[in-house]
Amino acid sequence: MLAIAVGVNEEVWFRGIALAVLRPHGVRVAIAGTSVLFGILHLANLLAGESMAVAGLQLAFALLFGVVAAQLVVRTGSLWPAIAWHTAWDLLNFAGGNSTSPLALSGIGVCCVLLLVYALVLWRGIDRFEGAVA
Repeated sequence: MLAIAVGVNEEVWFRGIALAVLRPHGVRVAIAGTSVLFGILHLANLLAGESMAVAGLQLAFALLFGVVAAQLVVRTGSLWPAIAWHTAWDLLNFAGGNSTSPLALSGIGVCCVLLLVYALVLWRGIDRFEGAVA
């Protein structure tokens, strides 16, 4: 239930409300702004005792996840793909015990690379969604 609640809540706030608020400044600004905010808020994990290296990796992942999730919302006009993806990620992460083992961190690193590639692919052509309302 926690994975569902977090996925819905964060997507409504970041890819729903914040994206809509920033959208009048341009779709790229809205995507970048909401993604940076999403990433920075994940630095709260430092308060839970995470190391700087782990928190930095979490920041990178959250930032890149935010970019891709926002682009999916812009392209589809729906929060549901981002909610489903976010919920699935959190569910798998919670099921794995939120591990910070070297293997888990390596997996997150690989995910960051894949997200970066996907974000760059989606970024091309995002301008055609400039006037569209999600």
